[in-house]
Amino acid sequence: MKLKRLIVLGLIMVFAVALCACVHKEDPPVPPEPTPYEDDFMCGYFLTFYDKNDKDYVSPSSNDFNGNDAVRCYFYRKGNVSYVINGLNVTDRTTALDGVPLDISKSGKVTMHHTLYYTPELIGKTMVLHIVFYNAQSDSIHVEKISDHDVQTISSISFGAPMNGTAVEGDELVDITYMFDGELTFKMIDVLTKMEIAQYDENDELISTDTIETEDITGQYDTVSDCEYIIITKHYVDRDGNVYKQRSLINRQPDATEELMLPYGSGLATFESLKINFA
Repeated sequence: MKLKRLIVLGLIMVFAVALCACVHKEDPPVPPEPTPYEDDFMCGYFLTFYDKNDKDYVSPSSNDFNGNDAVRCYFYRKGNVSYVINGLNVTDRTTALDGVPLDISKSGKVTMHHTLYYTPELIGKTMVLHIVFYNAQSDSIHVEKISDHDVQTISSISFGAPMNGTAVEGDELVDITYMFDGELTFKMIDVLTKMEIAQYDENDELISTDTIETEDITGQYDTVSDCEYIIITKHYVDRDGNVYKQRSLINRQPDATEELMLPYGSGLATFESLKINFA
């Protein structure tokens, strides 16, 4: 009888030890769920403008990048090819891109400090900032809305972050590391409505005068053979509807140009060079 009690007691102790071991045994770690942008990298920006009273506004997708009203600047990698850059048509020429890494597997810094010029047509509109992301695994891009701002009150906006992750290179994974630094400055300009070009000979005699509407301005202007210099008169309208003129003198010379700020799209403007071809 005593032996049975010892056996039962021993079984109880073994069961208790086993139970304690089961209770205190740690569960195996569960791998975290992948985040939506685990392998996505900030690679640019995308701007849209809409009327504050427009209740039908819908955030754009990557399919909405094209068109005159699209303001975009982003880079991405296509397969094993170097970065591709798109949409630099809204920046001033002194800023563009600085330090874009040519190889996605190497460290670097991406700097996008751009100036966006707009006309009074955008007064009262709201600007929506979207960030463009590049997915290294699927080799695709998508956009995410970040913030919106009143065009009249915003002067500049900054965005950026360090980017770290991996991408597939053949059968291997390689590290991607770079700093993205973005800053947009907004400047309103007056609207160029037309320009007059007067041609003069070496005796300061007027040869001819041409009036060119803004929508008819092309990338070059050809003079007659006797022209020694031209005077360009540019007609502007400011935000209050006031009209004024600016003049510039260009003497005969090779590679003569005149910088113009021309409107495009809906309320946007960009620098364009007018090449003067002296015959």
